[in-house]
Amino acid sequence: MKRISGILMILLVAMAVVSCGGRGDRASLVAIDSLIMQDPDSACELLAAYPEDSLRADDDRAYHALLTTIAHYKAYRPATTDSIINIAVSHYDRNATNQDKRMRSLLYKGCVMEELGDPEAAIENYKRAETACPADDYFNIAYINMHKAELYQRALNDSIPICTYKEALKNFRKAGDLHYESITLNFIGTAYVLCNTDSAEYYINQSVSLSKKANDSIATLDALTSLCSLYYNLESYEQVTRLAYETIVVYGRFLDNRTCNDFASISYAKTNSIDSAYWYYNHALPATNIEDTISMLRASAEIALAEGNTNKYINLNQRSVDLADSVLLASQATDLLEVELKYEKAEAKIEYLAKQKRHLLFIAILVIAILSITYVVILLRQKLRFARQEINDAITQLNNMKKYIEQQTAENKKYIQRIQEQEIKLQEIQCVSVTDEPSLQPLSELVIIQEKTKSCIDEILRCVFYNGKHKSDNIIGNDVPIIVSEDFWKNLDEIIAIKHRDIKERLDNNSLSLSNIEKRVFALCSINMPNAIIRRILNYKNVQIVSNYRHKLAVKILGEGHKLEEII
Repeated sequence: MKRISGILMILLVAMAVVSCGGRGDRASLVAIDSLIMQDPDSACELLAAYPEDSLRADDDRAYHALLTTIAHYKAYRPATTDSIINIAVSHYDRNATNQDKRMRSLLYKGCVMEELGDPEAAIENYKRAETACPADDYFNIAYINMHKAELYQRALNDSIPICTYKEALKNFRKAGDLHYESITLNFIGTAYVLCNTDSAEYYINQSVSLSKKANDSIATLDALTSLCSLYYNLESYEQVTRLAYETIVVYGRFLDNRTCNDFASISYAKTNSIDSAYWYYNHALPATNIEDTISMLRASAEIALAEGNTNKYINLNQRSVDLADSVLLASQATDLLEVELKYEKAEAKIEYLAKQKRHLLFIAILVIAILSITYVVILLRQKLRFARQEINDAITQLNNMKKYIEQQTAENKKYIQRIQEQEIKLQEIQCVSVTDEPSLQPLSELVIIQEKTKSCIDEILRCVFYNGKHKSDNIIGNDVPIIVSEDFWKNLDEIIAIKHRDIKERLDNNSLSLSNIEKRVFALCSINMPNAIIRRILNYKNVQIVSNYRHKLAVKILGEGHKLEEII
């Protein structure tokens, strides 16, 4: 029934190829795609007979190249070049709209490179295919990992191929593919043979059980053959003879297997069952390659030894050893050449990487040095800018203080001149009655104001320059508050009481509703103290606060539109 359905499928595909044109060509290729897994040989024939003039679009040519590569691989037709699959890879790399076809093209490019003996290129394409594969496409992820593990196993004898096989096994289980799951279990067991025979036996037995459960005869034969090989290597000849009938007689019809027959022959010979040894030896297929010839010679030698023919045993065994040595030497020569080429490539790559590393290290050090110098320069410039600003502020304050002192000195000279003039007048009117004394009252008050003002200014200067333990502690550039004594404020009160009697009365009666801070600001302004000094005496953050208080005092005392300087 399966054969009839396969023939019908081939006929339908052939009709599609012949009848369809233009856009229908894609449908015929899709039909061949569905036929490949079932009958790859027929798919190869259909693809070879496909009309070339129908492959006008780039996508059709790439799809045809991809299917041709897959069909040849599934039909066990070894590739001789990668030119065909390169058509598909180049097209789907440029037009990444169909990720599934791109993934398949990269996967089978890896298979082709593996057949051409370039494992590095094969691994590279397998990894690219794995990257392009969707996360939920468990079968293809597993299939890619299985191919990677096979390459790792040929190159290495460590845990890398085993881990990769197990990753493939996990994804085959998710995909529900029992055939490939049993094959992967067999591969894992084979990989464990050299390092852990217990694990090898466990996984191969799991493969046998699963393949039998799935009625997969070919996979069962492969697993039984691996199990026979394991027991043979362990010299468990009874186990080999136990599996021989099932392996060779029951399942051997599905696949030619000379080596397994020889395993059975040798095992029966070791257990002195010469008739059974001859039976399996005679039912084996003729040797077609060197490995089969070596296996046949070893089986003949063991049978001769079991019969007691020592000379024949020595002769046959020596022939097998010589043949094996010649194969080994040829293999070692080939392996040595490959190792030398790989070593040269590795040395060149290491040298290149070392140069790159040195260049990168030099660039990194240079960048770090530039960044460090830049940071230090910026930091120094910032500190220099702050220092210049502090110096400029200090110079400005000193100039203001100098101007203020000069102004006060000029006023003091005027007052002293007026006092001297008054003294002259007093000397002239010594005999005048006491009734003239009130005319001298303003002059005495002026003297008191000057003395009190001078006392306040002297205290401010002492606080500014010599308020700390050392002169450097309170230089004008430091933004520290000026701490004055209680006598300072008493002197200011006396100055206001004399100079601003009307305002003093209003202050005492609270008619102006001035706060203590406002009163102090007014007192300091009354002796023409600069805003910068007032700010430091009252410990404010900036001069603008002092300006705001001056404005409020002018409004409260004089009204809107007036300035405090009008009464000071």
